[in-house]
Amino acid sequence: MGIDIAPGPDGKPVAFYRHHWEAIHGDEISTVRNFFIHGVMPRFLNNTNMIFIPQKKNPMVVNDFWPIALCNVSYKIISKILASHLSVLFLDLISPVQSSSVSGQSMHDNMLVSREVIHSIGRRKTKDGFMVIKLDMEKVYDRME
Repeated sequence: MGIDIAPGPDGKPVAFYRHHWEAIHGDEISTVRNFFIHGVMPRFLNNTNMIFIPQKKNPMVVNDFWPIALCNVSYKIISKILASHLSVLFLDLISPVQSSSVSGQSMHDNMLVSREVIHSIGRRKTKDGFMVIKLDMEKVYDRME
């Protein structure tokens, strides 16, 4: 986690936790451990502020904004631990062709492959023809309804 990224609703960035770790580490470890033992997260940890940053001048619609969630550091720690443990399962659940969901691959890889496929189809001669289906490749945080 970035040290001076925007703080969550509690007003404390990661830098606060690092600087005061000697004094707060017992409570922090207890909070995280309690979540994994009991499976219950205190309501205040789940509080998140949403900030919408304009992506361009004079934004007019929701898609013109970049949403940023400002979560508590404790929530981020729990989320990162869960994600690291679940990432092992993701290898079995996510197909290799779903490159935007796989670490180290990008949605842009799919776009480049798609362009190559369309280009190749256009150059081939066949009487049966070809069909291409375009699916939504928009990232989830770029769309809000």
